[in-house]
Amino acid sequence: GGYGPDVHAVIPLGNGFGNGFSGSALANGFEVPSIRSSMLGDAKQEASIADGRGLKGLSNLGNTCFMNSALQCLSNAEMMTSFFLSDRWKSDLNRDNPLGMKGELAEEFCKLMRDLWSSGDSYSVSPNDFKRCIARFAPQFTGYAQHDSQELLAFLLDGLHEDLNRIRSKPPTEVPTGDGSNDVEIGELAWARHQQRNDSYVQDLFWGQYKSKVVCPDEACGKVSVTFDAFNFITLNLPQNNEISVTAVMRFADPRRLPVRYTVKVAKTACGSDLLKALSDVTKIEVERIAIAEIDRDRTPKSAFSFIKPTARIWNNGNLRLPSDGVHAYEVPRAPKEPFEPPSFYSSSSSSNYFSSSSSLIRPVARVE
Repeated sequence: GGYGPDVHAVIPLGNGFGNGFSGSALANGFEVPSIRSSMLGDAKQEASIADGRGLKGLSNLGNTCFMNSALQCLSNAEMMTSFFLSDRWKSDLNRDNPLGMKGELAEEFCKLMRDLWSSGDSYSVSPNDFKRCIARFAPQFTGYAQHDSQELLAFLLDGLHEDLNRIRSKPPTEVPTGDGSNDVEIGELAWARHQQRNDSYVQDLFWGQYKSKVVCPDEACGKVSVTFDAFNFITLNLPQNNEISVTAVMRFADPRRLPVRYTVKVAKTACGSDLLKALSDVTKIEVERIAIAEIDRDRTPKSAFSFIKPTARIWNNGNLRLPSDGVHAYEVPRAPKEPFEPPSFYSSSSSSNYFSSSSSLIRPVARVE
């Protein structure tokens, strides 16, 4: 919920297979940490999640679907849930961390996970207490209005991390910088310094490291600066559909052919000329021999029928400009090449097969279906 104009999907980096950071490898500019074997061994000793449990919903408190969706994502991160259900988190609880929530967020989150994964007969759980806890430490989430789901999820991950941060006293550190020739060394050093201030099970599951590279545009300088930063979200662009479907009833010059309804796809920035080209492709009729018009029964009789100019926009302000009655297309005579040559619908070779020479002036009759 709460996506802005630029539509993105935000994916937390937890997938139930924890990311330890004992080693690293580069892939497409991202630092992909290797999995710490000891963590996987610990996971086998965690409380197992019984099959069939956890299939509970969260009651909507006003417009809190943004919060419920984020909580369900975390609930279905198996290693995260097992960690809280096994009570191993209690040994890491850090109530004195000035950046944390005095351990209250972790406690409320554990209670909520226990309710969701209990064997009770209820089909839903009310996150009232958890919602009040969030509001105490993040006033922007006070009330029951809609908020951004990514913002809420970022707050939860950061808050749980700080509540369970094993570092009691954070030393000052500097971000190391490389020149592109020693990325592995600089990446490992940057992560080691990051862990001097941040070390929690939540971080092990959801944090990663990405590489930033800056190159001086001055050829005489050519300096390269490479840094590595920790992150816990990857923002991905959702594919956008930039096409629209337009339905047109095609009426042919040959009176023996029944009108055919075509649906063609054109870009949202398309004009009348683009629609003509699309119709020409499906009907195999030259663009010059197709005329398109719109018929709108809601208008007055004088303006109900109007031809669409080749330069007219089809999509306007996020809406299809064409009326609900659709578009009507007509096969029209070919323009004469000579001044006194009559227009014709057919080539000279085919016209004799269908009509006499006098029938070349037949015109289509506009009918509204």
